Amino acid sequence: MGLLTFFSRSKAQKKVVNDNTESANFTPLPGTELNFYPDLIENLKDDHQHLLAIYTKMGEALENENFNQLAELFTQFKVQLHRHILKENLKLYIYLTHAITNDQKSLDTIRELKSEMQKIGRAVNKFLEHYSQMPWTEEQKNSFPEEFNTTGSILVDRIEREEKNLYPLYLHPEAYISK
Repeated sequence: MGLLTFFSRSKAQKKVVNDNTESANFTPLPGTELNFYPDLIENLKDDHQHLLAIYTKMGEALENENFNQLAELFTQFKVQLHRHILKENLKLYIYLTHAITNDQKSLDTIRELKSEMQKIGRAVNKFLEHYSQMPWTEEQKNSFPEEFNTTGSILVDRIEREEKNLYPLYLHPEAYISK
């Protein structure tokens, strides 16, 4: 599925979600101080849509040869990606590794996806750093479109796998007690 197709499909499904983690609705995982946040998965999915929207705007800025806007969008994307990764690390991955203690297959999936996300984050940072320096060299002008499309495909694939394989593992603490 292409970046624009995924974005269009998901944009139609998007709903506004409050990321207020001070809500009285969170519940700690037994034996820990790790909270379950009922809106976390919707917040993370909203982050995905925001990241895809910025990425789409980058493509539009490139088509319009608006390199100043493109540089600004690089910064926005980098900030939003860092926030998303931090949120996932602190609220999702740590929670899941403590909640799912007797399902080795799920734990392996969690660890694999976390490791992969760190690698993707570093690669995207490198990409953004390389192209955020303006004006571009001829080499950068020539290589950007292909690298941009490749990076977008990697992000869409990652988002789809997180939403399909990782996010369903995030459950209320009571769900883990009965397992």
